[in-house]
Amino acid sequence: MSIMTPNAASAWIAPVYVRIGSGSPERIRGSVDALSSLLHRWPAAKGQAHASAVALCSESETHPDRCREAFVKAAIDAEMFDM
Repeated sequence: MSIMTPNAASAWIAPVYVRIGSGSPERIRGSVDALSSLLHRWPAAKGQAHASAVALCSESETHPDRCREAFVKAAIDAEMFDM
């Protein structure tokens, strides 16, 4: 897996908010934030939605919208999605 650096291509038009445990909502602004959250902040129980999001966000330079959609699905699956 290559290490991604933030750039305009990986930014999303609208951020996604997730809540880890009982903490404050965290704003995820793009593919780099999403991948970092998926790899380092996600709950121990990880499902297929998480695996799909990691795969898509790892290659999000070409498809940031797909990464965002997969990240939202993973957040809903993990009961972390915060409106």
